[in-house]
Amino acid sequence: MKTFKTYLCWLPGKYIGGAEKYGLDLSFQFAKESYKVYILCPYAECYSKVNELISNEFANSGLHVAAVYCKAPSESKLYKLPLIRKLHLIYWVHRYHSIIKDLGPHAIHIILPFPSRSFSFIHSAIKFHIPVTITFQLVPPSLRINRRYLRLFRSIVDKVKFISVSDNNRDNLTKLLSVNPDHIHTIPNRPKPIRDKISQSERVQLLCELGLDTTHFICTTVAALVPRKGYEDVIRACRFVVDQDPSYRFLFIGTGPHEATLRLLVEELELTDNIFFLGHRTDVHHLLQLSQAFVFPSMSEGLSFALMEAVQYNVPLIASTQCGADEFLIPTLHFKIYENGDIPTLSHHLLSTRKNYHDATKTATLAAQALQEYSYNDMITDTSAIIFRS
Repeated sequence: MKTFKTYLCWLPGKYIGGAEKYGLDLSFQFAKESYKVYILCPYAECYSKVNELISNEFANSGLHVAAVYCKAPSESKLYKLPLIRKLHLIYWVHRYHSIIKDLGPHAIHIILPFPSRSFSFIHSAIKFHIPVTITFQLVPPSLRINRRYLRLFRSIVDKVKFISVSDNNRDNLTKLLSVNPDHIHTIPNRPKPIRDKISQSERVQLLCELGLDTTHFICTTVAALVPRKGYEDVIRACRFVVDQDPSYRFLFIGTGPHEATLRLLVEELELTDNIFFLGHRTDVHHLLQLSQAFVFPSMSEGLSFALMEAVQYNVPLIASTQCGADEFLIPTLHFKIYENGDIPTLSHHLLSTRKNYHDATKTATLAAQALQEYSYNDMITDTSAIIFRS
């Protein structure tokens, strides 16, 4: 099978989250179209997981897709001293330049979870006379970033292509950089088409593996375990909810540096029998099909794949006002909404979802129908056209 282009995807995150999923979906699609694909990871945790996913997806396929590891620059305060920082930057620009030169890509796609990431790599990438595209997965409102990043992005706005994954993020990025909105393309994230549904026997087996049964009301959250994802809201609401109805069970799917803090809070509130930390899972689509509610409490968001996948499976949605759901859904008509930190309202929504479950499923069906208006294939095609300037 002929390989006609080489694509280099830069994934700077430490864990597999929405930005990384986006990068992997694109990379895997390009590999299936016979592109030679390299996924460059500066963190061992992400690199290891990417390798595992590549193996699961492409074992014995004969297609060329590979993860490449290059240790991230040190975050030691020593390297923040002016002279040392400059020397450190020069070293890493040269290091990344050598890697890019060896891989020989026809296009470089830099995927940023936040704007303040990948300073050295961006400097290296723009030195090559090949298309460079930067996709911003999350630009929170009123964000302030280091002046060196502002200078960098403003200096390259005419040299590279910028993509935002939502209209709200595009507006925030435009204000942050003080650039013409026409310099930023909006290509919304879209989930893959729905997969096959699990059988009844698979459902029973999965419930058993998780220590659950059909008497439990299962609420799921899928997100990285980091502070801005708002897990504390769910935990505190859970304490109130299970006092009213002890059959509630909450599944937290994801990994991240905030896990120890969240576990301590769960123990403090005596909720270890009600909240399960499942870590990274490859069967999220199956777990969503066990769920009676999907809770998305994020305090800032781009356009979450996990959120859209839950909607695809007709799972009733309870979401914060800041999670980005209103980019494609209408509050109240399609989902229940609450303000971050408003534990009484979140608790009320959780209890009323079960009490009025027939109505909740009708609302979920309307949300799924609204999501069907958006095309995953269009997202891939539109993004590819910008990346390769075709």
